[in-house]
Amino acid sequence: MRFLLVSPNFAPEMVGIGRYNAELTEYLSGQGSEVIVVAPPPHYPGWNVFSGYRAFDSRSEEIAGAVVLRCPTLIAGNGRGIGRIAFMLSFALSGFFRLLALNFQRRADWIFVTVPNSFAAWGAITTGRMFGVKTWVHVQDFELDIATKMGLLGGAGFLLRGAEAIDAWFLRRADIVSSISGKMHEKVLQRGVPPECTFLLPNWASISPVPDPELVARLRDELRISPHQRVALYSGTMARKQGIPLLGECAKRLEARGDLVFVFCGEGVARKELEQQCAGLNNVRIRDFVPNEQLGSLLAMADVHLLPQRAAASDLVMPSKLGGMLSSGKPVVATAEAGSEVATVLNGRGIAVPPDDGAALCEAIGCLLDNSEFAASLGRAGQEYARDNLLRDKILARFLSKLTSEVK
Repeated sequence: MRFLLVSPNFAPEMVGIGRYNAELTEYLSGQGSEVIVVAPPPHYPGWNVFSGYRAFDSRSEEIAGAVVLRCPTLIAGNGRGIGRIAFMLSFALSGFFRLLALNFQRRADWIFVTVPNSFAAWGAITTGRMFGVKTWVHVQDFELDIATKMGLLGGAGFLLRGAEAIDAWFLRRADIVSSISGKMHEKVLQRGVPPECTFLLPNWASISPVPDPELVARLRDELRISPHQRVALYSGTMARKQGIPLLGECAKRLEARGDLVFVFCGEGVARKELEQQCAGLNNVRIRDFVPNEQLGSLLAMADVHLLPQRAAASDLVMPSKLGGMLSSGKPVVATAEAGSEVATVLNGRGIAVPPDDGAALCEAIGCLLDNSEFAASLGRAGQEYARDNLLRDKILARFLSKLTSEVK
């Protein structure tokens, strides 16, 4: 099978869509597929082109079992407003020409495109129609909806309100449209996609092995956390849709609690604001991402995992980091609307409080720290859910089965 993946994110990006795409291509390649990736230079989550790359790179490289073709792309420093639109359009255009050339050389069996970038999806579907190639659109989040609701596009928002209708028109012309959660699947159906053309493809969790006690101890030493102190951990992208300022607010509210340290691990455009917000707080540690091989030990270091979200993003995204939190066997506190996908998953496995409610978030953290048996029971239930529903090989085997059945 010749499989073309088009995405704004790919390895060596360590988090989110880039990491999932790399694990997906590695799996397909291991099953005998020829995999080619069309992607811009790596830039996420900081919206800065990685060292060793240039914004207008057009190199070819091999990563995660795939041939990766980089596309010249305008990459803005903060991913907002006109800069974000320039990124989306420039990658969509250069990626479209890449797809044309690839299919002129030899027709693919599948073009698989991840959203965000809806504009790139339009090019992929157009290419598929031109060459008779099946197209699969995988919705990781509803970027156009989020950008409009959260004002991420500034004064350019009016340009995309019409694009949402065009987006729905194109989605209805893909062979398969998948999403990562039940609520997002409902929104795909609302776009007019026939149910028989939809597929649920959740983000998987790498179930953590038994953590390395020495590494956990070393991480605590590096972060200056004493043996008697507990850890409330946020590890992930620091973007605006995550509601990152709520973390700083919560740390300030609980500063007097000497047995608690907040560890914020990650990168992104909201990190600088968080650092300024937490300046002078003795109960906060902020650090970069750990390497993937250390992630299990980092997650195991937590007594409580924190998952802040903005209300405007409710059900438009399903945070990829949630799977790792659940698989660690430690309880999760999230800000999520009642009835949302996150709140549903955490029912009996964690605590969901209203978005933007710092007092409720602090109360939930205190409840878990002061009730160890309750916290442990939630952690066990979360880990069991991850084992039953989020195993990578099980999810990807089902995905590959769908791919192969559709091209026969």
